[in-house]
Amino acid sequence: MVVYRLDDTVDWEYLEDLWKGNFVEEQNCYRIESTSTRLECCGLLHENGGGAMIKTGCSVRWHIFIPDDLDQTPYITFTSHGIHSHPPPPPSRIPNRYATDIRMLIQRMGSDDLTFTRFLTHGVLEEYLQQQGVQSLSDLHPSLNNTGRIRLEIQRLRLLKYPRGTQLAGVLFQYHAQRTWLPAERYIQGLWNDNNGLMIVCFFESAASAFINQKDFEVDMSFKRIRQANLNEIIFARFLGEHGKVVSFARVIVSTHIAEMYQLAFQRVFQLIEERTRKNVQWQHIHQAGFRAVVVDMLTMQYKGLGMYLSSIDPLHRLWDFHVQSVVFFCRVHVLRSITKAARTGGGTGEMRSLLTATNEDQWMQVMQKLLAHPSVPVRQWALHKNGPNIRAGLQPFFSLMEHERFI
Repeated sequence: MVVYRLDDTVDWEYLEDLWKGNFVEEQNCYRIESTSTRLECCGLLHENGGGAMIKTGCSVRWHIFIPDDLDQTPYITFTSHGIHSHPPPPPSRIPNRYATDIRMLIQRMGSDDLTFTRFLTHGVLEEYLQQQGVQSLSDLHPSLNNTGRIRLEIQRLRLLKYPRGTQLAGVLFQYHAQRTWLPAERYIQGLWNDNNGLMIVCFFESAASAFINQKDFEVDMSFKRIRQANLNEIIFARFLGEHGKVVSFARVIVSTHIAEMYQLAFQRVFQLIEERTRKNVQWQHIHQAGFRAVVVDMLTMQYKGLGMYLSSIDPLHRLWDFHVQSVVFFCRVHVLRSITKAARTGGGTGEMRSLLTATNEDQWMQVMQKLLAHPSVPVRQWALHKNGPNIRAGLQPFFSLMEHERFI
């Protein structure tokens, strides 16, 4: 225990009032805004929450004299009577220099989903303030206290970039607008809104050229950035060790979450990639060239849709299960998360993890028998799911139809 010794400079009466809860902090603040402001609260923290803005009156009266004929007498006279009972309002017009800087900062940050709060906390703004040698925008000029002007500028730039918004209407507008662009500049490659639901395929031509030369890739829906509850985003990506980061090659926005949707997504993405690159998409287990593996999570709809797509392009028309067991590798991150979830109530973490380190089928079955007889229901259900032929083929090379040296 640490004991602090307090000297005579401490206000003991103040501390006693705080301890007993009898002390009431001054709740008045003196923020001043123009009468045209839309702010309802002062924006400062008070004991009882945000302080309400109060519109005060002023006894000064203005008289304006306008001639009937301004062409003959091009003058207007005004007089004021009385004494102002308030300080002058802060300047609301931002000087051109700072207005230009603010506009450039917003453009650098990207106005797609930028809000005023994100603007204030963005690293680009922090860097700019450091270059100016100040701590905050208000230190540059008092007019930058006028947050409404900055909010309007963010909205204005967003409307200029997306005149129809960023929802479906905006995507349709951008899709048709990009038809007139050079192919290398287009991002929205395909858009369908039919009986199969909504599907939007997005990638740059340069990304497609890099994608088709990869040996493996990952498909994931966990990196969701769509705010509409009925839409999901599928990412085609790969971790590039030479760059030390995950690179996204293509994105697909969909409105359904069924195996047939995934099949259609794979079909449309690879068909568009073939058109843009003028190369055939190939698979090692079918064409002895091209993609050798796909990393997916353990959603049945996802890997089944991939298998259905591969079956549709297979000259031998082998079943979708065969293709899943020939190319699918399940993401270890998702597997470990499922272990943590299953072991929350009944344990069994060690046994479940040991399945991932088994070196042959006998070791797998020994551990599996223990898990299937585990007292915890979630652990038994987990084991039953992982022992399925399609799942275990994506977890261990000795169950997979993929060549062992190609198993990731």
